[in-house]
Amino acid sequence: MSAQYSVSEERHGDELDGLQALCLSADDPVAPAPGQRCWVAREDGLAAVAFIIMRPAYPGCWYLVRAGTSPQHINRGLYKRLLRCAFAAARRAQITEVVTDTAAWNLASANGLIGAGFKLYSPRHKWGWEDGLYWRKTL
Repeated sequence: MSAQYSVSEERHGDELDGLQALCLSADDPVAPAPGQRCWVAREDGLAAVAFIIMRPAYPGCWYLVRAGTSPQHINRGLYKRLLRCAFAAARRAQITEVVTDTAAWNLASANGLIGAGFKLYSPRHKWGWEDGLYWRKTL
């Protein structure tokens, strides 16, 4: 029997910190921030296996802070499902744009963003790496 996945918006808690550590073991978990929103994919309604975190960037725009999928659940379409849920919530909140950044070497993230409709752009003020890639999606 194949796994069934559900996606829901959830509060940031210890479970999300643990999931971040599992998915992105080389990075420290992102701490909760004002206005932050999180979506979690669960396998069979139980175990959290993927997540995305967004927060306000500026009026009308959200920043995609972080995303991750546990290694055994990669390539099951969870990232796109999570983004669709987050984009729907953004539109309901009258958000018209989502931005994010990636390290230039992170091709997996770049390809995932391209697949979700993000485009490269040059922001006026770089908020991350000087040599990072900056992405924007109009909703």
